[in-house]
Amino acid sequence: MQKLSPRDYLSIFIEDLPALGLMVAGLVTVIWAVTLGNWVSGISVLFVVLFVSLVISYLLTLSEMSDLFALAYSTFFGLVVVWWVAARSLETEETFRSRAMDVLFSVTVWVGDALSGAFTEGDLVFLIVLGLITWFLGFSAMWNLFRARRLWQAVVPPGLALLITVYYYFGPAQLELFLLLYLFLIFVLAVYTNILNREARWAREGIDVMPGTRTHLMRAGVVVVVVLLSFAWLAPTAEANDRLRDMWESEDNPWSAIRDEMDRLFGGVDGAPAVVPDYYGGRTLSMGGPVNLSDNVVMNVYAPLGYRYYWRSKVFDQYNDGTWRTTADVRVSTPFGALRQEQDEPYLGRINIEQRYEILVSSGTDLLYAAPQPVSFNAIAVASEVLLVSEESEHGTTTLVRAQNHVATGESYGVISAMSIADQNALRVAGEGYPLWVAENYLGLPDNITARTYALAQEITTGLDNPYDKAKAIEFYLRSRIIYNESVPPPPPNVEPVDYLLFESREGYCNYYASAMAVLLRANGIPARIAAGFSQGIYDANVGGYVVKESNAHTWVEVYFPGYGWVEFEPTAAEEPIFREEGAPPQCDELPTP
Repeated sequence: MQKLSPRDYLSIFIEDLPALGLMVAGLVTVIWAVTLGNWVSGISVLFVVLFVSLVISYLLTLSEMSDLFALAYSTFFGLVVVWWVAARSLETEETFRSRAMDVLFSVTVWVGDALSGAFTEGDLVFLIVLGLITWFLGFSAMWNLFRARRLWQAVVPPGLALLITVYYYFGPAQLELFLLLYLFLIFVLAVYTNILNREARWAREGIDVMPGTRTHLMRAGVVVVVVLLSFAWLAPTAEANDRLRDMWESEDNPWSAIRDEMDRLFGGVDGAPAVVPDYYGGRTLSMGGPVNLSDNVVMNVYAPLGYRYYWRSKVFDQYNDGTWRTTADVRVSTPFGALRQEQDEPYLGRINIEQRYEILVSSGTDLLYAAPQPVSFNAIAVASEVLLVSEESEHGTTTLVRAQNHVATGESYGVISAMSIADQNALRVAGEGYPLWVAENYLGLPDNITARTYALAQEITTGLDNPYDKAKAIEFYLRSRIIYNESVPPPPPNVEPVDYLLFESREGYCNYYASAMAVLLRANGIPARIAAGFSQGIYDANVGGYVVKESNAHTWVEVYFPGYGWVEFEPTAAEEPIFREEGAPPQCDELPTP
């Protein structure tokens, strides 16, 4: 094979330049959208990875390497580059060598946790995975387009990455526009490569081509692309197609299992905050922007009358910058539906309530709901996420429960929950002898909680000598001072969202109320967490149960009382307050032991 001169390489580069520009623009569009998702800190380093990948990969296409050797060569460079940028992304004062070793240590720990089946906090590892994916997207695009001449193998993987990003993003950025831009660039690239192929065939067949033919064909192709994309943009979305949606949400869709496993492996990844109450079981819940929930019926719930119900799907324990996260140590699968409990003895002031849930959403669900606090699901195999009370104990808090077999539309399942019926006097004397696991997991606040938020928390509870009355005072303050508004914009950047709610905007919906109450409680040293799911809905005598609509999606607060466990509070002004009996003052021998 004749060796090419530098002039030959320059000629090849000039010939490839239009296609190279379009492909690079498409890949930059994908990575730009991914970085806007803000899945982990330091995600902007993906641009560095992409740039280096494109340069090295394009040079490899000009070499005489075989496919396998080029892949091995690219893999080696990719690992080195991603390792380097991951180390550079660490915000520490250590030397680069120390940071590089920290990356290796983090990966080693993550691999051990992943293989053991534990939940991991994989922020750095997730960044590394994104870096490697970015690297190989660049390599695949360059190699398939300029060496193998396979257009669709080059453009489909980045398109899938962009689709997944758009699907799971709930923030304010309009990532659909990035998808539109990517499609435009790729279709124009397809037009250009098709013209090149036709010109090559015409040259082989000795067909003369008029000057300017390429320009005319490109212009016509771009017009066709714009028309097609405009039509697609205005056409009904796939989400509106029930059959497609059912196929996507079906238990047979392998992506569901992949999604659950990714959720376990990268539990520390928050991503852009959701802007609706996340009753579908996401790992985060935020003080986001406006919500617009429909009146579509989600389920009918059959339960005894006379109680105040919530239908809970998830609890959240960690707060930072307006976003709540849930943590879990293990995933526990059981074929008979029994859940782990927080202690051997049942909590005081509770009654077992049996409920039956009839799922009516068209796609069914594998996320299971229950009145707080669930004890067991009847005759159904479940997988629950559990935050252990200690590493040595089998006891723990169940944060979420999923059915191992999809619950289809029209199917139902039963639950037994130990609901609190503790009266006010009992909770007033419960004391503050919190177990260590409660104090460690449900009292923490980030450093950026403002001084005036702490001051307000103390002001509201001045003169009160027990957690119950303090919680009621905070609940009343929020219900009377914060205006309920589902159309609020998200908090502006560079403010602490709870501070902004309490002192600036003074309006929001349930996520705002619940977040503020939990923060104010923790500022008073009272353990609190956020629960998400549905309010009880409307009782329909014709149905014989509670009709729960999407518009009943709700978040509320649960407060821990020694001896009595988690008890619900309702700070949202749009919901009815929770009524508890006053109760007789308890005798000394009735008091719980801290």
